[in-house]
Amino acid sequence: MKKNEMNSNKSGGECRPRRGLSAALVLLCAVSGIVANDKTAPHAVVIVNHQPFRVRMPIRIRDQQLGAGKWATNEGQPVQQVGDDAVFIADLKATSTERHAFRRSHGLRSPLLLKVVPVANGVELRYNGKNSGHLAWDVVVRDAQPAARKESRAITRPDFASQFAAIPLSFEKSASGAVFDVWRAEGTKSGLKLLVELQAYHTGFLDLNAHIENISASTTNVYAAAVCRWQQPQDSFRSLNYNNEIALLSNAGWSPFRGTDDTGTGDSRHMFIQRGVDWINTKFPTNASVLWLNDFAPSFTVHQAATDKRPGRYTGANSPQLGQEAQTADGSLYSITEIARSNTRYYLERFVPNLLPPAGEPLTFSSRLVFANAPVTDRRADEEFIAYVGYDEQYMSAPKSTQVSIGVPGVRFGTNYFPYSTLGENFTLQKLPGMDRAAYWPLAADTVTQWRLFADDIRRDLSIAKAMGFELIRLHHLELISPLD
Repeated sequence: MKKNEMNSNKSGGECRPRRGLSAALVLLCAVSGIVANDKTAPHAVVIVNHQPFRVRMPIRIRDQQLGAGKWATNEGQPVQQVGDDAVFIADLKATSTERHAFRRSHGLRSPLLLKVVPVANGVELRYNGKNSGHLAWDVVVRDAQPAARKESRAITRPDFASQFAAIPLSFEKSASGAVFDVWRAEGTKSGLKLLVELQAYHTGFLDLNAHIENISASTTNVYAAAVCRWQQPQDSFRSLNYNNEIALLSNAGWSPFRGTDDTGTGDSRHMFIQRGVDWINTKFPTNASVLWLNDFAPSFTVHQAATDKRPGRYTGANSPQLGQEAQTADGSLYSITEIARSNTRYYLERFVPNLLPPAGEPLTFSSRLVFANAPVTDRRADEEFIAYVGYDEQYMSAPKSTQVSIGVPGVRFGTNYFPYSTLGENFTLQKLPGMDRAAYWPLAADTVTQWRLFADDIRRDLSIAKAMGFELIRLHHLELISPLD
């Protein structure tokens, strides 16, 4: 090729590159475009529902960059990009598998059934055009002296309804999309800063995400709680699941608040290390219903200095999870998240009561409201709760393919066996031979010190455990029972 042949012709007319070179450039540009868009090419998503019931809820697919524009699933469900993730509403039959691909759409949005309206000190909720109540928030901080190790003290339930004074929260919309909108507000009271984020899914899910931080409150000898008041339509009917036990919740009722005392006997002893309310099922006069589901929120740890009997260590504060309680009064439901609370004296060695975290160590907790046009049975409420808090896993099952597992494909059952204390534990509140009083843990009983007399019972117990199909049995003090054949 001559030097100027590509740039001009003999007559000085329009410059044209050769056809072969033009085609090569076009091909190069096309390949470059494919490479450039490879990072935003959507993956295939396989969702496996291992649960024996239908699951319908928001699903967040991690590292799913869709690129610019509007997107939907192959079944027409709108998809919303949130950072590097993609969110849509999944609806799976019991024990089923669905494969989803993503395609571009033309402004497709979920029908706006749930509407959040900012009002003074909170928000108003409207579902399917009807009033669903008003949400407001408060924080409670008061002095509380923990019980001494040998002191028995009645557990009191504060009247949160009469003491409620809403924090002046002014909600503003911080994000909007095809699947959900986000509203945020924050306020400070009694030395605690509360940040509330509402993720309002158009089809009828409302996630309440709270972030609480100690700014200037005392960290010791305190009771502290975050309270959400839900002013509901009158004549609402409610049931409550408290630590997996279902009961009615009257219009002027309380959750058990871990029992009525801390004697350390019976079931109430164990309530002090459980979190409380799992869900509340509310039926409105319009026949619509709303489920309030509580997620599990871990508490925090605190460092204890060394003593003569043990080295320095980190241990739990208050309880394993933040406590969840409830109260109803005057047509309102109060959801109470206990941050700092008391504990029974039997757990003082494991959890230090009445503590708030120091400044700079915030705690987070979440709940979900599920709206429906018809009453929801308590059994279905349990299923919704399991789907919300249960096991789920995401992993790359193949290049460009993500698998989401809801629930697990199977379980292995196991148990523990204490050869010389299990017998005594069967008589929780009885004064057995060798004991000077009725107590829960009868280590001084003759059933312990004379355990060899019960060799036949131990053999029977192990045979029963095996016959029941336990795959794993953790045998304590194997050195004692191994000679028993």
